[in-house]
Amino acid sequence: MRHGWRAFFILFFVNIIFLAAYVTQKFSPGRKLAGALKIGTFCSWNNVKSLSKQSYQQSFLAPLILSSANVTIETLQMGNPPDASTAYFLVPGAAPGQTARYPAVIVLHGHLSHASDLVGITTSTFVWPAALTLVHQGFAVLVPEVRWEPNNTRQETKLAFKLMLGGKTLLGERVADVLRHLDYLTRRPDVDARRIGAAGWSMGGNLALFAAALDKRIKVLYLSSCFGSFKSLLDEKAAMQTPDTYVPFLLEQFGDKTEAAILVKPRPILIEHGLQDAVEPFDLADQNANRLFKAYGNSAKTRLYFIVHRFGHKFYGAEIADWFSKWLK
Repeated sequence: MRHGWRAFFILFFVNIIFLAAYVTQKFSPGRKLAGALKIGTFCSWNNVKSLSKQSYQQSFLAPLILSSANVTIETLQMGNPPDASTAYFLVPGAAPGQTARYPAVIVLHGHLSHASDLVGITTSTFVWPAALTLVHQGFAVLVPEVRWEPNNTRQETKLAFKLMLGGKTLLGERVADVLRHLDYLTRRPDVDARRIGAAGWSMGGNLALFAAALDKRIKVLYLSSCFGSFKSLLDEKAAMQTPDTYVPFLLEQFGDKTEAAILVKPRPILIEHGLQDAVEPFDLADQNANRLFKAYGNSAKTRLYFIVHRFGHKFYGAEIADWFSKWLK
């Protein structure tokens, strides 16, 4: 009988431990964020197709400012039409017969820009070809085109409402795409899966932030012109933002961008913001950065960096190569 009671208590306490672990996981901040964004169990891209691959000499791309390494740019189709995503994969040119596993960075564009602008194929007044700078510093770089019509406001709004009717969110679907891109990178033989970072401007910065909050495989972040506040949009004087900014119950069920950044702790984050930014006011970014510095505690001295520049809502990117080199090499 004594042994029976002992077995009962052991089984009881084991069940309590498992129940506590389940509750902790189910109601963890990460789970709350995924739930608010309506991200369920996401699937990897079921098909990745190489559309073209070209190698360039440095002199063709940027003879005056970049190193002498060659570059291979591969155009990829991620997934199957009509839901496919286009992406560019850049890798330094290795010597004949030489193989290498490179640290990698996912670089994400914002509204009013395209992936091709970050690669230098096209131009934009808001971003510059940061991907080229990174690849010439020895990084593999994946630059995806954000899906769901980010440069067609009317169509983007229509898609956002359709997704909400179906129980999803536009921001959540785009973050899920970033996680798929991350998954793809980790499977490539020329990428070191232990050394992957993410950078983004404006919308792309939000995507990089939330993806890193949900997935620790992103080891370091570079956020540009995005560290404002969703809560500020509740102000009746707040300017109308793009539809992916409005996520039902996000503030109630999870929190704001600072709470997402706290989930990244203690991984390194660089935040850059312009004094003249009219889309994401500088004062809000400054307040949020101060909150984040307090949350990081002593590690903030080395793992958080806040850059202030005098421009508006633009991708500054002056420290992008040095920041990723510091943490991924």
